[in-house]
Amino acid sequence: MDPFKHRFIATNSGKLPARNVKISVSSNFIDEKNNMKIDSTITGFAIEDGTVFPKTKLSFWIPQIVKTNNKIIKAEVTFTIDYMDDEKTREMRENLKFIFSERTLNRWLYVGPNEDFFAEERKAQKYV
Repeated sequence: MDPFKHRFIATNSGKLPARNVKISVSSNFIDEKNNMKIDSTITGFAIEDGTVFPKTKLSFWIPQIVKTNNKIIKAEVTFTIDYMDDEKTREMRENLKFIFSERTLNRWLYVGPNEDFFAEERKAQKYV
């Protein structure tokens, strides 16, 4: 199963449209051969300049910024959602972080923007 072929859905639960929606994605992963891409992946865009009206949903996928021929065993994606209010006077930003591994039964799990799923790997890289 390729965790980067899943669909994500953003819902506007507010009362006003979100304008100029841009969703950028950054990812970290480790594959079964222990190849790692941590803090060095290219950020890709899932959507640019969209509008999400109240009570509507926006489906998007992770862009193909992750390339490996091996099974991915641990992954993390961070979605940064930038948008403007209906009058286009205020910029807003939300960060969403999801993890994927055997620990999550090979499903994406929302963990909040501050969770560091790759803390051990980051620490180990500093000493390599």
